[in-house]
Amino acid sequence: MLDGFLRRRCEPLVTRLARPFGQMPPNGMTAVGLGFAVLAALAIAHGAYFWGLLAFLANRLADVLDGALARAQNRVSVFGGYVDIVMDMIAYGAIVWAFAWADPAHAVAAAWLLLSYMGTCASYLAWPVTAVGERPPRSLAESVETTIYVVLVCCLPGSFAMVSYGFSVLCWLTVIHRLIAARRMNTERTDHGG
Repeated sequence: MLDGFLRRRCEPLVTRLARPFGQMPPNGMTAVGLGFAVLAALAIAHGAYFWGLLAFLANRLADVLDGALARAQNRVSVFGGYVDIVMDMIAYGAIVWAFAWADPAHAVAAAWLLLSYMGTCASYLAWPVTAVGERPPRSLAESVETTIYVVLVCCLPGSFAMVSYGFSVLCWLTVIHRLIAARRMNTERTDHGG
């Protein structure tokens, strides 16, 4: 929901932040981001929520820098975008897993949120198969909203279940929104002989 809005406004800043990384391969930056996500998950799993949050925010910074590097180097590719999305989903899942590891009382909420993530992942990654290569519509649970979720649960770990159940509602609304959009697109193509 907020990704497109922030991307347009922050693009000049992100471009400047990417300059010091020069010719670093964009997928290399994606790998660095995954490394920060692993560090975040390990910190959270051991109850070091502040350090986990800092590592996760470094992951999010790497996530925006990889695209900026790709654009600056004229190396934007379908594969790079695909790797970026896959690494994002692994990072998000790792954070949820870490909270369940840190406190087994969070296991049911974590499992429900992981199921919700599976729905959002499937509705996003399967989109090109059903929508003939067009990007899915903007939805409620995207990168910025997920970052807000992680900030909240790291700052309020005792509220993990409540915040997770609330965020899972956004995930399921995203799935429903994408299903309706895909159905509408399919109907329009069928009606117009596409």
